[in-house]
Amino acid sequence: MKHFNFPPGIKKVAFFHSHVNWPSHLETELELMHYFDAQTEVLSYQCNDVLQRCDGNPHRDLYYCSKCISKRLKGLQLMRRPFRSIPIQLMGDKLSLDLDLSIEEFKKMCHHNFDVGYAVLSSVVSIYRDAYPTLRKYASDFQDFYANSIQLYDFFIQSFSKEQPDLVVIFNGRFAYTRALLRACEAMNIPFYTHERGADPTKFMMYPKALPHDMKLYNSIMLEAWNDDSVSLTEKTAIAEKYYQDRMAGKSQSWFSFVANQEKEKLPEQWNPNHYNIGIFLSSEDEFIAIGNTWEAGLFSNQLVGIQQLFEKLPRKENCHFYIRIHPNSKQSVDFIRNLKALENDAVTVILPDSKYSTYKLMMEVDKVISFGSTVGIEATFWGKTSVGLGQSFYTALEAVYFPTSIDMAIQYIDDDSLVPIAKERALPYAYHLATFGYAFQTYKGESIMVGSFNGTDLNTVRGIKNTFFNNAIRRWGWFGRKLYNLEFKLRYNYLKNKSTYGA
Repeated sequence: MKHFNFPPGIKKVAFFHSHVNWPSHLETELELMHYFDAQTEVLSYQCNDVLQRCDGNPHRDLYYCSKCISKRLKGLQLMRRPFRSIPIQLMGDKLSLDLDLSIEEFKKMCHHNFDVGYAVLSSVVSIYRDAYPTLRKYASDFQDFYANSIQLYDFFIQSFSKEQPDLVVIFNGRFAYTRALLRACEAMNIPFYTHERGADPTKFMMYPKALPHDMKLYNSIMLEAWNDDSVSLTEKTAIAEKYYQDRMAGKSQSWFSFVANQEKEKLPEQWNPNHYNIGIFLSSEDEFIAIGNTWEAGLFSNQLVGIQQLFEKLPRKENCHFYIRIHPNSKQSVDFIRNLKALENDAVTVILPDSKYSTYKLMMEVDKVISFGSTVGIEATFWGKTSVGLGQSFYTALEAVYFPTSIDMAIQYIDDDSLVPIAKERALPYAYHLATFGYAFQTYKGESIMVGSFNGTDLNTVRGIKNTFFNNAIRRWGWFGRKLYNLEFKLRYNYLKNKSTYGA
């Protein structure tokens, strides 16, 4: 397995522990801190209950705040190498946000080179799994993330001006606070890496000077792996085929399987094999809706608009039936689901996110597959199905799926009964990359997506503050017991914050 090495000559490196409560990301940073020798100074930027809310604790639950601080403290103790803690401080006055802005107007908001609108939107839509929010619907979330991310950007600019790190390591980079750090690095011309999960729990991935969602970099990495002569074509093909087979079987890979709880042979009651059946497989749109302009360069502004326009323009055909499969990870997108359900008629069936109907059985039985960037699009090609892609995806450059360049061309591809499947071999590089990408952990031992140990300790078992002596006081002493409970919590919480700030 490949091992990661930083470029030589780094004298000072900075880490921002932003997503501590999300399994394996703090552990990845602790792992990477080990990769520097004693001549390199390691800076540890830390939030000690300064940010109003964050991706890992959007509702400002003090228990999760204390769990984050406790887990970070424990992890840094286990690291057993020198580092310097730098507490996050928010710079300037809190900023107000015009809640009457549309989402499109909000996306355009910038603070110097920091695309704060996209960054904040990315965090909010991920928290609520709502791809079509409004600022007023999530007013406090937008306000706090907006103000804090700009203040954080200013803090990093000031701190980096003083510290002058040679390198910065960032988790993912698309969220409000991590993108603030990423743009601060770009503004000051400081090299950085973003890190993310690898192909399985034993690996992590590093992206130089880019988001993990950078399509140009992604394609470069994917094709480099496929063209690597150190692995035979026979072996690469076998690995790629197994990847697709495992996905169909519902096995967890780099993340949980969304089809594991579906009934493998179950089709909708309306299913008629004598019809010309077309499956429309939707993506979980929230992750990519706020990356940037590149991911919005498709034919339609979003999936709902795309489907509505297609149904308006497609010629009506007798015995043609559409099955719209909403992504299982879209259960919280209530408005999106309601708008899709409104499209149902005798020729259109909408399958809800939590339906037991099998995604893969449907994919294998339909006459044509339509997707909006989901992996199902290229999986369909592998399994010999005609596949049309209507959204941006990581596999666009492989030409493994029909990607129309205009709405008229999309109508033509969908309406053409004679359109033949693309050769399955074109789908292999994508699967091989997904099955193998990343660098092997050397210190962290990943057992599953949610479980692993760093230097022999599973940091996910570290608990936040829970009251001890006064646990039963509320029941016994009523109002007075509640006061004692809150007092004990605050004292222990403040002690923990002070220990984290001054004790490292």
